[in-house]
Amino acid sequence: MNDDKKPSHALPMRYYRDPLDVLLGDEAGTCKGCEREAIAFGTIYCTKGRPHGRRCKHYDERPGLGRAA
Repeated sequence: MNDDKKPSHALPMRYYRDPLDVLLGDEAGTCKGCEREAIAFGTIYCTKGRPHGRRCKHYDERPGLGRAA
């Protein structure tokens, strides 16, 4: 009998729902769409001097990128 542990290829439960809900949930904690996000010399950074990548209290959505009602 072979008791080798094989890695599981199952996804976390949150990925087994509507793909749009999964995408919105994954992006909810990021800086994506913030008006303070800028690009210079191929690097994305925060114009407030905050670490880029995690949403902070300064997050403001860019005009025109809001969700459709």
